[in-house]
Amino acid sequence: MLQKIIYPILIISLLFFYPYLPEYMDRWIMTLFLVIGFVVLILFFYRKEHILTLRKHYLIHSFLFLLGYIIVHFQYPLDYVLGNVSESNFFIWVNKSIVVKSLYLSLIGLISFIWGYSLYKNKPKASRVEAHEIAVPTQSLVWISAILLALYFYTVNPLYLFGYYGSVSMGTTATYVILLFQVFIFAILIQNIRNMRLKKIVPSSFIDYIKHQGIFLLIIIIIYLLSVMFSGDRGPIITFSIAYVAGYFFVTGKKLSLIRTVAFAILAALFITILGMTRSLDKDMSFSDRLKESIGQSQFSEPSILPQTIELAGSIRTFHTVVDFVPDRHPHTLGRFQLQQIVVSIPFSSRLLSFLPESDHYRFKSPASFATWIIQGDNPTSGAGTTSNADLYVEFGLLGILVGMFFFGVFMRYAEVTFYSSTLPLLFPHILAFVYLCDALYIARSSILFGFRTVVWIYVVLLINRFIFTRR
Repeated sequence: MLQKIIYPILIISLLFFYPYLPEYMDRWIMTLFLVIGFVVLILFFYRKEHILTLRKHYLIHSFLFLLGYIIVHFQYPLDYVLGNVSESNFFIWVNKSIVVKSLYLSLIGLISFIWGYSLYKNKPKASRVEAHEIAVPTQSLVWISAILLALYFYTVNPLYLFGYYGSVSMGTTATYVILLFQVFIFAILIQNIRNMRLKKIVPSSFIDYIKHQGIFLLIIIIIYLLSVMFSGDRGPIITFSIAYVAGYFFVTGKKLSLIRTVAFAILAALFITILGMTRSLDKDMSFSDRLKESIGQSQFSEPSILPQTIELAGSIRTFHTVVDFVPDRHPHTLGRFQLQQIVVSIPFSSRLLSFLPESDHYRFKSPASFATWIIQGDNPTSGAGTTSNADLYVEFGLLGILVGMFFFGVFMRYAEVTFYSSTLPLLFPHILAFVYLCDALYIARSSILFGFRTVVWIYVVLLINRFIFTRR
């Protein structure tokens, strides 16, 4: 109860400070904000967990999201305060006059998220799964996935697979094909773990779990992830890994310890960093040579408190770019991107928002496109990405981060309570919780509605699959 009072008091106190933020990199003010953030995190992680299935469990939505959020929005400011990073690093800071403001906004977002999270009811709702629900086979979905993967290799731009991710497009057809492939893979994983629950199958080991998911399915996933690695992309490797492993903990009720979760997250961040360095090297070199050089070379021009995550932390550049540009040189977009991300979840709906001003302009394609446009103009050569805070700030500024992160905190608590419920959740909430767990670590450098389209499409696929087999 005390924590629920502390968070709004902190936010109100910080709001009074907003008009007086210094327009230079004040080390003392930045230290104060970092200390406040550290205290808030201590209060959060040392709170009493009332739900037994979540107690001492760290492969959960909130932990993974906060881990990514801290790295993306706080690592570089912390390195600056510690003297590891110079204020002349304009690639990261963009404009020294907005750095304190950006850190302030990140702190507001952190407290708002935890406040919203703490206000959600702690007791999971009783399952309302229909009594007649039965296990549904997924063999046909597996074969469709295999066909989609083959079609992807047939249609994808070959340069994309040879390390030109971010420089060349994989192609329009390949983009839609691989999106469908990812939807079908997630649909299979979700339906399989629901089947295990319905049949009361509890795998005795992770190897046993793999057998129940299917060896052929694992082979398909590995082939795809190898192609992702060669291309230089990183997101699907982390997402698919969490998706596969999370199903095991869902079915068995086992828990992942803090040490193993942190170790996994750091290794994942290190892997992201190495792949990021690999794709930046000379494309005429073979992938193996670029990989060896990126591992062996001196990784960074400046030291860091956590070098393994410095590439992930570099995403803050996008946030600084947006804060510097909006609203002084471009008005807030007032919810346009959030609406787009909801509408595109409806198949074949891309033209529904064509009435919006300049709907065909590159900068309005997505929050990431907007940030890329600011940095590179109308003819970008690579994507700049976005962050969860940049996504909300470009829409409504401080209010967007304050309100958006609050409700996202409520949602993420709902998602983890739903996913790790002792009873089988309804299908749509289960898909929602599953997808956002898989994306949790990545959302900090993406958009909070990043996975919503995937959720809706998975739901449609599983409903069709259920309809076909229950009608036989």
